[in-house]
Amino acid sequence: MASAPYAVWPELSCRKVFRESRPPSRPAAALALSAARNEVEAGQVVVSAGDQPLRRVEVSCAALRGPGGADIPVSLYRVAYIFLPAHGREYPDPLPPLSRFDLEAGKSQPVWLSASVPAGAPPGIYRGEATIAPANAPASTLPVSLRVWNFTLPTTPSTRTAFGLDYRLMAAQHGVEQGSPAGQRLKQAYYEMLLAHRISAYEIPVDYMSPEAAQYLGDPRMTSYVIPFNDDAAKMRAMIERLRKGGWLKKGFFYPSDEAVNTEQYEAIKQQAAKIHSISRDLKVVSPFYRNPDFTKESVYDLLTGTLDSWCAVSAFFDQTQAQMRAKQRQGQEGWWYVCCGPGAPYANFFVDFKAVEHRLLFWQQKKYRLQGLLYWSTTYWDPRSTKDPWQDIATVKWIGDKIYGDGSLMYPGKQVGVDGPVSSIRLETIRDGLEDYEYLTLLEKAKGRRAVDAAIANVVTDMKVFSRNPILLMRVRRQIAEQIEAPP
Repeated sequence: MASAPYAVWPELSCRKVFRESRPPSRPAAALALSAARNEVEAGQVVVSAGDQPLRRVEVSCAALRGPGGADIPVSLYRVAYIFLPAHGREYPDPLPPLSRFDLEAGKSQPVWLSASVPAGAPPGIYRGEATIAPANAPASTLPVSLRVWNFTLPTTPSTRTAFGLDYRLMAAQHGVEQGSPAGQRLKQAYYEMLLAHRISAYEIPVDYMSPEAAQYLGDPRMTSYVIPFNDDAAKMRAMIERLRKGGWLKKGFFYPSDEAVNTEQYEAIKQQAAKIHSISRDLKVVSPFYRNPDFTKESVYDLLTGTLDSWCAVSAFFDQTQAQMRAKQRQGQEGWWYVCCGPGAPYANFFVDFKAVEHRLLFWQQKKYRLQGLLYWSTTYWDPRSTKDPWQDIATVKWIGDKIYGDGSLMYPGKQVGVDGPVSSIRLETIRDGLEDYEYLTLLEKAKGRRAVDAAIANVVTDMKVFSRNPILLMRVRRQIAEQIEAPP
């Protein structure tokens, strides 16, 4: 007996769907989502071909309709794939705009469905349906529902972030000149992409002393930025004065260099920090570190006391030095962490070949350990010495390891798919989900206290190395948190 022409099934956004994935034996009858106001929530509509290929498949979904005729807009993206040689298979990651697609027999194609809930949306159930229409098979539909909770996520994130943007490499991938009008539009588009995902970039896309800087420095969505260091003390004082007068200085920090291990590197950080602090002692200096120095038995925490004002350890080193980080926080200093080319498993990170839950639960761990910020070195690291085209080769730091996929690259250059700007990724979307989860936990803390937060986190996170990779459990706990937030005191 011939199989059906195709199947359609809903999937969570925190589960990666491969081309060879087959429909579950008992798929859910609808794509059911839930979100707070001022939140972006996604799911996947998966089309799986039977024993015949599908041609020119068109997937569409109108705005979801809810209480009082209120609408919630929906955006659709095609899940694209990157071949990872170490695994001998393609992994889902880029999210270019959706267009009609062909589908080989026996293969699956997920469509990413993203609903942006306005801050003023009435709570309740919103409904709609996705329509799947191949050119060579009958059309079908999949119901879509979205429960909007009766609470709102804040516009200003509750945790700080600082993610790098390499404007030089970005411009090169798009074939535009830095400093040109096209180059400036590109900078603004990539910067805005991060802000829309609750992430602050290292640098604003305009000169700090320009009139245009105020709109970026005063944006309530932005939580941090790197203040440029200048050897000319007078110029640096002028910049600091402007930032102070604008009320923006508290978001800024200096970032002299990072990952010091030897005497020369430590001295360079100390000298630059001394110049910065000579201007004003309330200026913050950050210098991420991944281990203790190699020239003394003193720890990095001891050696840079009085030099650093915020402490930022790679997550695995934080795991080893929690007590020292906590001591700095008790002294009123901020505790941050970061991930990069490491750590690998069993720690959480943002690599393409990690499960989506592992991108997301890093923020549950951040809340568990009361850290105040996350730093990530780059989101657009496409150096041609390592990868000429991230759409074809996402091993971005080959001099460290050719099996490290996606380090420093959370977006894709849109030129290759006809987009004049960035293309998002499953990893970037999942990072936003994690930051939104952090907001749920923060609202729960305000409503029910810290013990309720610790109890919720304990359902999915035991420690830095032991945590659940079960997407269904994660979403169940998230729903329970939302119900607790909504419940009366």
